[in-house]
Amino acid sequence: MGETNLNSVRLRRRKIISKIIAKYDLEDLIKAGFSEDGYDLEVDKIETVLNCRKNFVALNELIKTVFSKQFLTKYPNGEIFDEMAKELVQKLGENTFLSELDKLKALNGKLEVGENGSLKLTIHKDFVVEAIGAELFINGKFFEELENLDLKETLVEFAKNDGVYYCQYITRHRWQKSDKSYPHFKIVSKNEYDFFKLPNFEDIECVFDIEKAIPISEG
Repeated sequence: MGETNLNSVRLRRRKIISKIIAKYDLEDLIKAGFSEDGYDLEVDKIETVLNCRKNFVALNELIKTVFSKQFLTKYPNGEIFDEMAKELVQKLGENTFLSELDKLKALNGKLEVGENGSLKLTIHKDFVVEAIGAELFINGKFFEELENLDLKETLVEFAKNDGVYYCQYITRHRWQKSDKSYPHFKIVSKNEYDFFKLPNFEDIECVFDIEKAIPISEG
């Protein structure tokens, strides 16, 4: 798809999101006399994540997360986000993302939609990836913001990359920016793996690859 066509797709999607957010007017901005532009920041964040994900998984959670962070508001009525998500899916097109993913050999039979509307990929019992709202988690620990990832490519990479170990830390760590690591995780090449040379190794709670968990005593 050419750049012009791609931009037109994103512009159309943005207009649809803007119309629906203005319709529900969660913060009464439209009622107060503001135009639809009053929700521009929220529209941009939602559209950016959708463009990255290329799917509508957990859209209700995404909208709720964006609004909660932007307005520092707790919304007691979760059903309104379900309604917004349903309307957006209808306007934006059918959600074929799950069926497309499940056709991929690396992911076949490993995907499900969780009770909270999340997308869950179970590599094995000690390696469970979840996309919840605008964030990606591994084994319940924060991994990365979804807007920074192509979800499809990331899930396939998790399922296929047998050349690394995932080292999961109990607490968050501030790694150097140049280090390809995440607050609760270090991803280490199997060729370079030496448990007792890992930073803060005493805080590591488990190590695993795409096949199984590795006993720390084997480090």
